[in-house]
Amino acid sequence: VTSVAAGNGMDFTTITTTGSVTMGTPSSTTSTSTNSLTSTSHTHALDTTGVSAGSYGGDTVVGRFTVDTKGRLTFAGNTTIRTATTSVSGITTLAAGVAGTGNTTAATPWSVKIAYDTAVAKASPGTCPAGQVVQNTTTSGVQCVSAGGAETDPYWTGNSTLVPYLASANTFTNNNIFNQNLTVDTSTLFVNSNLDRVGIGTTSPTYDLDVVGSIGLNQYLYHNDDTDTYLNFETDRLRIYIGAEPLLDLYETTQDYVKLGDGGDVDINLNDDAFIEGSSGNMGIGTATPTGGRLNIVGGNLNMSGNNITSVTKITLASGGAIDPPYRVGDTVYSTYAPFMVGLKEEVTGTVMLKSNYTIDFSKLEKGSDLWLFYQTTNFGRNWENLQIILTPGFDGRVWYTKDPVNNKIIISGTQSGEVSYRMTANSWSWGNSTNVALDLNPADYPDMAGRIKF
Repeated sequence: VTSVAAGNGMDFTTITTTGSVTMGTPSSTTSTSTNSLTSTSHTHALDTTGVSAGSYGGDTVVGRFTVDTKGRLTFAGNTTIRTATTSVSGITTLAAGVAGTGNTTAATPWSVKIAYDTAVAKASPGTCPAGQVVQNTTTSGVQCVSAGGAETDPYWTGNSTLVPYLASANTFTNNNIFNQNLTVDTSTLFVNSNLDRVGIGTTSPTYDLDVVGSIGLNQYLYHNDDTDTYLNFETDRLRIYIGAEPLLDLYETTQDYVKLGDGGDVDINLNDDAFIEGSSGNMGIGTATPTGGRLNIVGGNLNMSGNNITSVTKITLASGGAIDPPYRVGDTVYSTYAPFMVGLKEEVTGTVMLKSNYTIDFSKLEKGSDLWLFYQTTNFGRNWENLQIILTPGFDGRVWYTKDPVNNKIIISGTQSGEVSYRMTANSWSWGNSTNVALDLNPADYPDMAGRIKF
């Protein structure tokens, strides 16, 4: 080195002697394109270019940069990504479908795939069965029909301009809108668009929903817009709720039962032949207004078919009514009316053979005999004042009786020997608990006997 001028200049020549060179801090090398410093032990500084430090680019912006001939970054900034438009020349819109025309739109890879899959799935004219023709080959699909126009596609029937076509034999596409009959798997499901009916298991539904086969329900079947009226199915049980009230309960259990009503005030009418009044619990047969007791029969008889009516406290007949045990004699059935007695009384009849005096000792009667039972079921009174005795001699003479309540005896005497008939009447054991006034009966239900004509 022969000399170093001030600034950036150096003059070079041949070095002929061994020695050391000391250099100062170099300035930035920016003036010409020929600057070259091959030494790697120097640190070179760059001039400030005015570019702001920071990050550029993002989801909605793109970073923009300027570089000079020396490779220096002289500008950095962000530019907003333009939204889809066709109004600017040279801008192409990415479309979701492939229906556009011209060079102003371009399809996305996904829309191209969908269009390709749809095209592959469509039936081609060459696949229509023999004797059928292609009805429609628009972008919606292809439909095969017979020469008469009947739709014979094996998977669906309907108007080709409204029916979305099948992407495969088992999958519908789009909105699945039909305006003509629809058949699925022959008769599995059939929709009659003219009559607005649906058939399951039948192609000729008679009702809005016609099912030929079984219907399975887990538990409830509701009435539309009436949430408290429904059928409730449970294991071995069916209940019908009307207005949230269980009016019919059918239950198969240890003791099966059928229950009508929910325990409240529910009237039950069986075809107007039998009626149970909910407010009273009374039952009417032949009447819907049962009166007079728990069972009111109108227009018919009660036939027990030879069985008994038991545990009856009292039988009340209509005025003028009768108890009639019928008996057949030959070819004729005769009435044998039972006599009635005023007051609660019992009576017994019989005969004795009088020789001198005849004594009836109620303490020594045969158990189960008529007189024994008469004595057990009556109340003679303290002095037997409630016991009436009628004697009839079977001979031309007189007979009389003597009561001996202390020894429980009746002595029958007469003017001569012979047969004597007796009739004894006494108050029933329950006579003291009742009167002759029927307090449980409504006078309006009976005729007024006080106004009858007597002769």
